Amino acid sequence: MIYQRGSIKLFFRKDPTLRGYWALNGNSVDYSENGFNGVDNGVVYNTYRGFNGQVLQAAFFNGSAYITPSNIFSSTTSAPFSVGCWSRFFGFTSNTEQRAFNGNRYSSDKGFEFSLFNNNGTPQFEVSVGTGSAWIIDFGTVNIPSSLWNRINSGDWFFIVVVVTSTSTTLYVNGAPLRIWTYGSSTPVWGSPSLQGVIGAVRSFNNNFYAHYRGVISEFFLFNRALSSAEISTYYQW
Repeated sequence: MIYQRGSIKLFFRKDPTLRGYWALNGNSVDYSENGFNGVDNGVVYNTYRGFNGQVLQAAFFNGSAYITPSNIFSSTTSAPFSVGCWSRFFGFTSNTEQRAFNGNRYSSDKGFEFSLFNNNGTPQFEVSVGTGSAWIIDFGTVNIPSSLWNRINSGDWFFIVVVVTSTSTTLYVNGAPLRIWTYGSSTPVWGSPSLQGVIGAVRSFNNNFYAHYRGVISEFFLFNRALSSAEISTYYQW
């Protein structure tokens, strides 16, 4: 694969904490070289004008598609971690609807998810963080500013990152922090052998999938560390 400007792997050259990197440029291969290649379920790869002007392929999620990275959680991935992607959103279809970038939410296992949410006409970002056995943040939401929502709702590319540590979770959008949640010292998890990963939906009990994303996702990544504000801002402007 040829890495272009805008590539997470090119920007964070040889970073050993890059646990998973799915460019979604025509396939769901894990280019972190850790071997967590995805299994596509209804995903279509189309060519789009990229977030930095380049022409690239990205994964189109039609409201029922999703990707499951293979065996990424043979061991528990706990905080600190950073997860994010570039995306274009193609709209809600009802007035109370969740569209997940990524999620694990079982009845007995409390994992991690981040999504777009239509709360009776109010667009919000939603983040949930758990320890595996209990929620630290259960459906934490933040209203999307109207100026940002107008861009997202018109199909512009946007860049989203969630940075999770033992005492806080920060949601970044387009290189800047939008919301910070703080809590007492905890051990949040992104996933474990019983909380396997998914891109474009939330995985629930008995491998059921819901809250499917409707739009395009590219450059999906997971770091085993907390990315700094400076790194996120610099990458976004790169």
